[in-house]
This record gives sequence, structure tokens and C-alpha cells, in this order.
Amino acid sequence: MKTIPLLTNDLSSAVRSASKLQIVLPPKSLTFDVSLQVDDDLFEKIKLDGFLADKMFGEVSKIYKVAASHLAKEAERIEKEFFAKDKTRAWVISEWEKTAPAILEKFEPILQKKAEGHLKTWQKVQGDSNKYVVRCVFKVAVGTLGVAAATLGTVVAFGSGGGGVGGVVAIYGLYKAVLALGKEINRQRKDVDQAEAALQKYAAGLIKTYKDASKKKVVGREFATEFLNSLSPAEIKNLNGLNTNFDSFKGKLDRVEKGLSNLSTKLNELIDAQEDLQKDVDRKIKKQLAQRDYKSKRLPKLEAKMSKLHTQTARKIAEVSQGIGKVDGARKREKGYRTAIKELNNKKPGWAGKVEKLIILGDLALGAAFTDFSKLDQLLVFINAVGVEVDGVLAEQI
Repeated sequence: MKTIPLLTNDLSSAVRSASKLQIVLPPKSLTFDVSLQVDDDLFEKIKLDGFLADKMFGEVSKIYKVAASHLAKEAERIEKEFFAKDKTRAWVISEWEKTAPAILEKFEPILQKKAEGHLKTWQKVQGDSNKYVVRCVFKVAVGTLGVAAATLGTVVAFGSGGGGVGGVVAIYGLYKAVLALGKEINRQRKDVDQAEAALQKYAAGLIKTYKDASKKKVVGREFATEFLNSLSPAEIKNLNGLNTNFDSFKGKLDRVEKGLSNLSTKLNELIDAQEDLQKDVDRKIKKQLAQRDYKSKRLPKLEAKMSKLHTQTARKIAEVSQGIGKVDGARKREKGYRTAIKELNNKKPGWAGKVEKLIILGDLALGAAFTDFSKLDQLLVFINAVGVEVDGVLAEQI
């Protein structure tokens, strides 16, 4: 028998991409190795043709993606039970070692049947009536499904009764959402500033042209119409740019406002999750310590860090409110721009004075004193510290 390699790949990254795991870690040594074993005579016939191997490679590639999806779902199931049923880390390891091979093994007979079918098709085309043996060979290593150490103690202690998912694990998930929103808002607010700067640039160019044209003229509707009708192509660019950048400014301002609203919601959820964690500490850890008449040396550190995390989160909520205030200020200018541009498009002479007043205001929409919400990494420092201290207190009890 000769062997034709079909696919050797690392399944770990594929499972990680396909899953939504919070603290369970896909094995690093998760491999998927499939080859085709054929009779020596058949190997000599197809080694240059490659028809059968090519067909099988296509089948294996499809199976590979399906297998990754099934393994991801299994890892998610194990994590869910780990939380809900107060399982141990050892259970996570043994459950994966029991179920993951079974998931992969069910694909072997599927590929075997596909290989035999492709062989028959190939023989019909070639007019070959010989009897051949073709066999798909799976070599897989499922590795060890792990659990992130920083939150292990929390989940073991709080897993039953709703504590674990509502504690440090939930806080990690919410923090990720908060950080993503913060970075997006920071990018968007800069976009708003750029759009308003461009808007004012086009407005200033148009006003200068208007003032130059209006010297020694009677300024009124008739002149406004005459002015707009006599614009050169370069000057029309300023007019079009004014309209286009106003729409851009408004749209980007809308996105910042929506982002700030979402960020405020997530930060308040983060506060709620911290309060749930505090209840779990009071109800479970403190209660157990009291029953044992044991005074923990690490519990005060845990509570101090939880308090600091709460304070930092509350401070960010206040900063979001300040950001919303900045947006409100920009909204007033947006209304002014809209009125002035409407008068311009309707050829009313009052537009120039209105736009000029807005330009003279100075500060751009969100540039000055607006919190950089992309710098939320300090929250993660406190969250990590809380997770470590929870584990420390639990270890102290043992």
C-alpha cells in the first residue's frame, strides 16, 4: 500500500475562530491529518494523473471546516456546563478527551465512502475493471481543553447559583465590548472634527468670494442669485463641498452619539456585573470564612480592588455624559449650518452672515476636552487584579 497525503492542518486556530468561548481555551495541539492509502498498482496509475487525490482533497477541505464547527460547538457546550453545573477543571479536560475524538471519528466513514465513489467514477472513465483497495486514514490529536487560570477559582466557587457567569467572567465579556466601543468612538470623533474642518474650509472660501463680489454692490436677493449663477468651476467646488461635508458632518455626529449611548449602556451593565460579583463574595466567600471562623488576609485586598474598579467604571460613565454634552454643543452648530446652507441653496443673502458667525465660534465639534475613550485599558488592569485576588482568597480557604 502507498500513502497519498491529503491534508495536514492545525485545527486549533480554526476552532478558536468558529467559537465564542469566554474562558475555556482550545487546545494548542489540536491536529487534523488525513491521507489516502491505495494499492501499489493504483498508486502508479494515479500518481501523475492526480484525479482521485484532487477530488478527495476537495472533500477533505469541506470536512475540515465542518469538523472545526462541530468541535467549536462542543467546546461551547463544555464551557456552558462548566458554568451551570459547577464542574471542575479536571471534568473539562476529561469531557473533551472523551467527546472530541468521537466527533472527528464520525467523519472517517463519510470520507471512506466518498473515496470509493470517486474511485469507481475514475475507473469508468479509464475503462479500468481491476479491483483496488482505497482507504481514508485519519490521524487526529484532540489535545487538552484548558480553562483560563485567572477566572478558574471564581467559576468553581460561583458556578452554581448564578454566580460565575455574573461575576468576573461576565465582567471580562462586558469590558471587551466597552473597549471596542471606546476605540470606535475615538476614531469617529476625529472623523467628525475632520468633517467640520472641511465644512468650514469650504464655507470660508465661498464667503471670501462672496465678499469680494459684493464690494460696491447692493446686497440682496438679486445679488445673491447673480453671485451664485456666476460662480466659476473652482468656486462651484466650494459650494458643492459645503453641502457634501455638511451631510458628512451630520452623519458622523449621529454615529458618535449612538456610540456614546451604547457605551453608557455597557458601562452601566459593567457596574451591575460588579455588584453581582460583590453579592457573590458576600454570600459565598465571606459566609464560608465566617463559618470557619477564619480571618482572610487577602479579602481586604480583594474588596479594595473591587471598590477601585467600581470607582473607575463610574468615572467613565461620568465622562460619557461629558461627551454627550460636547455632542449637544455640536448639534447646535449643526442646526446653524443647516439653516445657513438652506438659505444659501434658496439664494437668500442672509446665508453669509450666518455661516461666518459659525466659523468665528472657534472650537470644533468634539476636539477640545473630549475624553479619549480608546484609553480604557486601565479597567482591564483592575479586572485582572480582581480575578487574581478572588483566586487568592479561594486558595487561602483550602
